[in-house]
Amino acid sequence: MISAPEKSVRSKRIVEYLLQKKLLTVEQVEEIEKFRAEIGWSFAKICLTYGYVSRRKWSEILKEIGFEIVDLKNQKIDKGIVSYLNLLIMDQYLGVPIRRENGKVV
Repeated sequence: MISAPEKSVRSKRIVEYLLQKKLLTVEQVEEIEKFRAEIGWSFAKICLTYGYVSRRKWSEILKEIGFEIVDLKNQKIDKGIVSYLNLLIMDQYLGVPIRRENGKVV
């Protein structure tokens, strides 16, 4: 589960980081963005599904730029939150809600 700012800000930060660290080229980012526009997948899902970035590296990147990565094995899951599960949202954001925090589902 990822806790971070608004989606567009997150995507921009990730893309800038990937380019800065030379993990992706401008051409690859353009290719991913074109594919994203065609099929509607998230930038992350395309990168991970098509091997632009490994899952391990993606987690490292998110941590390095300030995202919180939660190991679900070590979390108490609020069973009431399960009713909020929406497969389309989970697929798009590559995450699931696990509890309420300060009135928000995270």
